Amino acid sequence: MIDRLSTFSDPEIIRLINENFIPVAENDWFQRRRQDAVGEFFRSVANQGPRKGAGGSTRQGHYALTAGGRLLAFNNNRGAEKHAAMLRRALEEWQALPAAQRAPGAVEVEMLDAGQLDKKYAQLMPEATVVLKTSTRLLKQEGGELVACGADDHPNGWGHLAAHNQMWLQASEIAQLRELDGEEPVDLPSPIAYRLMRFHLVDNTRGEPDFWSRQDVREYQLSLRTPPGAPLRRVIEGHVLLENGKGRGFEAKVLGQLDIAPDADRLTAVEIVALGDHWGSGTYTAGARPGRTPLGIAFSLADPENDPGAGVPPQGSGWLDGYLQADRH
Repeated sequence: MIDRLSTFSDPEIIRLINENFIPVAENDWFQRRRQDAVGEFFRSVANQGPRKGAGGSTRQGHYALTAGGRLLAFNNNRGAEKHAAMLRRALEEWQALPAAQRAPGAVEVEMLDAGQLDKKYAQLMPEATVVLKTSTRLLKQEGGELVACGADDHPNGWGHLAAHNQMWLQASEIAQLRELDGEEPVDLPSPIAYRLMRFHLVDNTRGEPDFWSRQDVREYQLSLRTPPGAPLRRVIEGHVLLENGKGRGFEAKVLGQLDIAPDADRLTAVEIVALGDHWGSGTYTAGARPGRTPLGIAFSLADPENDPGAGVPPQGSGWLDGYLQADRH
């Protein structure tokens, strides 16, 4: 992850992309499998390069292409110099095309509706979805307090990085939270509780995390109550113990609150934090700090209208039913 950060924070890379390209980020795992016009387009571009997906293998990489699907340049190197060289090659190939092919409107684009997309691999946000933003940080003890780690607090130099994701809640679930309005604690509805634990209480600071299975939820108690004088506020508190039996786990306390809109099944504010000790590495996230070390995960209300990142599906939502009904699957 650190090499990607250094590449796409490089001033020359930023200038080249902003001045000459329209950036698009997609998940190769989904795009190479989907059976619709989008998948066909992606595969037709990738097949012009060195990664043709033989036997269903990866087509991961960086592609520079025309709107008509002509590959201009490709690489799978994340170093800034190599990536800049790839972008310059793409510009040279673009300038070599006939002027008619480079003119605005030269390619007629077909707009697809949801019914034309492969529902198995097109990760579409369900209607009336409320989006929460998650932020994960490595923490350390300093002066008797927990503080965010710096770059030097991890051997790979990424201890200071925050990792982000999105969590989806359905409007029907917000309506259910509205009905749970007693001052005495009640259990957080299990679909929400298991979704939060299995897909969002993970250490994703070094890349793509392994998610927890239902069996990995060893202990949990997450309650919901309405504080006096605040009928539309719900306080969430409790603790969780997640452990996969292979040397990876997370034990944390959860505390926070969310405010429900008075006139709709939506939220107006969210402040929730999970704070505890994490241990062990994942399949794609080697290099965890040794032993049990502090980890913090914060949840806030996203703003899809002003934050493009809020529209990115949650990392664990590839199988949407399994994500939304995490207590059953």
